[in-house]
Amino acid sequence: MVKPLHVKFLMIFLPIFTFVSMGFSHAVADMFM
Repeated sequence: MVKPLHVKFLMIFLPIFTFVSMGFSHAVADMFM
């Protein structure tokens, strides 16, 4: 069963986006400390 392209894209992009947003918020928090 082949998943639709947008499902594949979400499965690949979502963890990367979560990691980047976590790292970005951490950097912003460090900047304000």
